Amino acid sequence: MKQKRTLTTYKQLTMLKNIWKYKNVLSVCTHSIIRLVLVLQLSNTPVNGLENVALKKPTVQSSTWFGVPAGFATLANDGKSYPHYYDGSCSHTDLAYDTQRNQPGWWMVDLLQPYIVESVKVTSRGDWHYPLLNSTIYVSERNPQDDPEFPKEESMGKICVRRKEVGQGETVLLSCGTPVLGRFVTMVKWDRVYGLVLCEFQVFAQAVIVSSSNVQFSVAISAGRKSLATPVISKQGVRSLVECARVCMWKEEIGQMCNALQYKASTSLCECLQLSALHSYKRQLKDPDWKLATPI
Repeated sequence: MKQKRTLTTYKQLTMLKNIWKYKNVLSVCTHSIIRLVLVLQLSNTPVNGLENVALKKPTVQSSTWFGVPAGFATLANDGKSYPHYYDGSCSHTDLAYDTQRNQPGWWMVDLLQPYIVESVKVTSRGDWHYPLLNSTIYVSERNPQDDPEFPKEESMGKICVRRKEVGQGETVLLSCGTPVLGRFVTMVKWDRVYGLVLCEFQVFAQAVIVSSSNVQFSVAISAGRKSLATPVISKQGVRSLVECARVCMWKEEIGQMCNALQYKASTSLCECLQLSALHSYKRQLKDPDWKLATPI
């Protein structure tokens, strides 16, 4: 009995030593997890009752810096506002590329429908001396890239707000001087000291919508075609192309922004798509088994 108690005591002491040995590691991990959760919560917090309507919407930027990690445009509205670039959650333009082409660094999001934009929230890079200097945020009803003068300022749309500086690692809420109606929101960094780095970009706006009973889904059907570069927001089995259209129209009604579809007859697969003027959705595969329906 005495030997058993001694053995138990020895095991307990060993466990205590191990806990003490790794307590700092556990503390750091716990702190990191709590900090990450707080960052994720803050990046999805409504402002004045308005949701972030830019979250995971289609994006494009003037250029991409292909460092490690690469600073893709989609990282600026992924819902993570952690300000450390090397954690892989910040967009980054290529200053050398933009300078060579005599253009400023810019980043753009397509909200996919008109909104009355009231404010934006910007998170700058925090792990480098990288303040955002001399930037302007614009809102436009049309894609500014369609203007032959793009990227000159007169092609960008209406000004929401100008900002001389967003400090290193700061998250700032910038209110438009006057709410602006539009679908495309662009941030332009006019100085050419650094590239444009955004660790999160949020847009708070009111939707301009008609009642769901008036939703229309007019498309042109291309037989033997499949889109290769279009975000797919849902997939499911259906019995026909018509049923596929009904499913995707329902997605649009509940706010999932489906505006196109493709249907594979042999497997009855329906894919609801999210087309944007920012996407190269004209990249298509010839396949007799598919039908692609795009907006008219």
